[in-house]
Amino acid sequence: MKRQRGRGVTVAVDPGPVMTPHLGQMLRRPLMPETSAHDEPGDTPCCVCGGPCPTSTLLWGPWRRHARCQSLMAYEPSRIEAACKALAIGLDGDADLVPFAVPNYLTVHPEPTWSDEPLRTRLPWRHISRDGLAAAVAQLPGLRADAGRVPTPCTSGCCAWCGIAESMGWADRGHRWPDGSPAPLCAACGRVYDATSSPDPL
Repeated sequence: MKRQRGRGVTVAVDPGPVMTPHLGQMLRRPLMPETSAHDEPGDTPCCVCGGPCPTSTLLWGPWRRHARCQSLMAYEPSRIEAACKALAIGLDGDADLVPFAVPNYLTVHPEPTWSDEPLRTRLPWRHISRDGLAAAVAQLPGLRADAGRVPTPCTSGCCAWCGIAESMGWADRGHRWPDGSPAPLCAACGRVYDATSSPDPL
């Protein structure tokens, strides 16, 4: 853009870079629905789990949302736990390690009302592939080991204080075996030592 300033002086103004949304942001941006749960006299899907919500359910924009699903909306590990429970998939913690996407229902079903979906798909978390989620959960033992969340032995031997052979982590706080080699502390004893600084390793 050019502006005239004074007599015969032209000043060029750089408008700067044009900011455009990232493609990923555009793909995640929810579309404006054509329907509204406010106008539906019957059940409509929960925006989080996709299960049926009666007219007395809380509203979230044009959607309805179960009270129990409110805390799940922004945290995928919680959605993974809820989906596993609803789909009868055994999950014993560490949902944050599960390599599987469990999106909110509204990201895969743009309308807050149902049209001609079969009844079996109107249950909670039926927008999730049970086989895919179960396969991801089956990988947890290896993923836990990689993340250091399973007890492992220490190459320096058992814990110098309690004698435990495996721990979720090991600490070197200057303790020594009689031969002078390092004597480790297990994670629990290491925390006690860090809190009390006693007894002196020497």
